[in-house]
Amino acid sequence: AEYCAERGFFPGRGIWKLDGLTHWGYGGRVLKENPKKRGVPVYSDFDGLELDVETKETREDAFPRDFKHANCFDNWPPVMALQNTRAKNHRGTPADFQEAAKLASAAIGWQKAVDGRNDFWWEVKNESTITEEWVLHGEEGVDSWGKLAEFHNIMADAIRSAHPDVLVGGPASAWM
Repeated sequence: AEYCAERGFFPGRGIWKLDGLTHWGYGGRVLKENPKKRGVPVYSDFDGLELDVETKETREDAFPRDFKHANCFDNWPPVMALQNTRAKNHRGTPADFQEAAKLASAAIGWQKAVDGRNDFWWEVKNESTITEEWVLHGEEGVDSWGKLAEFHNIMADAIRSAHPDVLVGGPASAWM
């Protein structure tokens, strides 16, 4: 990013693969499943989250304060993934849309807590127009586009409710 930034080019869109929160975490903390509620993360483990100075400086160099960066969500944690689908659900199409929206909204809040700002625009699910990303497209008897619209609206409502300064969009795909 620094090489590109020196030449006037900035990364315009990122991706936040939420399953990474369960593997390597964020700010030194790892997302765990609530032992009393299957598929529900323990959000309180991220209270008071801060990034180290070096990480903050690196992000500041890559994304200047006045740059309107876009981002998207993908790969919900495996414990939140819809089970027993025809297509392998390795991108984490979530089973519970409300809980998925809660995690996405919380993640935006963590971003603001550690960075003092949010990404300007969020796409609710990376490349959800293809079955590999949205496994419901491969399920017989399921209105996958209707479910995608329902998911998008739940996500958008949750994000805008908690973060009115954030714009929400989608679906968008690099390839169809």
